[in-house]
Amino acid sequence: MELSAKTGGIASVVLLLSGFLGGFVPQFQRANTQEAEVQRLTTEAGQLRSQERLSRLRDMVSVVYFQASRKNYGLASEQAAALFKLAEELSNGAEEGPKPLARRILQDRDALVGGLAKGDDGVMGLLAPLVEAAHGIKK
Repeated sequence: MELSAKTGGIASVVLLLSGFLGGFVPQFQRANTQEAEVQRLTTEAGQLRSQERLSRLRDMVSVVYFQASRKNYGLASEQAAALFKLAEELSNGAEEGPKPLARRILQDRDALVGGLAKGDDGVMGLLAPLVEAAHGIKK
């Protein structure tokens, strides 16, 4: 049985289309799967970055507290300057995780800077609640 030119042309187009779809569909599915994975990893990376910044803020509060408790007011003052700089960046940033703690730290900035500059033991009364807030310690 011989195929007419029209039937042969249609068969060729159908075979060509089948071949195209046979290659396209798996690639499309793989691309969608990989895109979803990239989105998930991007979200996870953002959460980890936020947690890292919050941890760094906690560590810095603890170091300032430690230095002040040892009456190393000069070192505590240097660390406090770095702490306030980071808190300022985080309070103005897009990440929500560290914002509340950063804003809480900035509320007491002037009193802490003044107390550390004077070498006042009263600064411990300001630092203790910050350490408690940073580490989630409830009284």
